Amino acid sequence: MYGSQYLTSDHYHPAIIGIAKGLRIGIIGLTTKQETLLKTEEEPILDAGELLKSLENTLSYVEPLADVIILLTHVGYNGERDLAYAD
Repeated sequence: MYGSQYLTSDHYHPAIIGIAKGLRIGIIGLTTKQETLLKTEEEPILDAGELLKSLENTLSYVEPLADVIILLTHVGYNGERDLAYAD
């Protein structure tokens, strides 16, 4: 995470929207607090929220803008299971 110390908050985005052959593709990134260096001395503002709540919040503004949504995750077995069984 040392490289990110040079980025501003404008560089942290939970999702992106791309267009390929007219198809609007939303990509949402999710990670866990356990496997990420958060709130370090070098990166005091970088944090991760609760997994499902973060996804619900991000989906609320990505869904209307995308035809397809891809979840790019690094959340471990339990996190993947939680995502699979979420409403």
